[in-house]
Amino acid sequence: MFPSIREGWGLTISESAVCGTPSIVYDAPGVRDAIAFGKAGYLVKQRGPTYIVSYMKKVIEEVEDYENMVQNAFVFSKRLDWTKTAEQFEDKILYHHIQKE
Repeated sequence: MFPSIREGWGLTISESAVCGTPSIVYDAPGVRDAIAFGKAGYLVKQRGPTYIVSYMKKVIEEVEDYENMVQNAFVFSKRLDWTKTAEQFEDKILYHHIQKE
């Protein structure tokens, strides 16, 4: 569970996904991206303890859905790579530099 209402990126969500642990998050910038908009974790549309608890119950009661989410979280986490991030950042810098010349 990661009940933040604003994050740049939910790094702990990504770290959990690598371990096959999907997160339960509020529909907020940063965290919604970290769970692939509800495909690799549970996206709670309304804020408040009642809504989070309902998803916690869902994890316990809907085992097959949870197992699918475990797989989705793990697969999505494999797309997150610092090497790719660095390469994309470098490409943007080079592109920006070339455009200024």
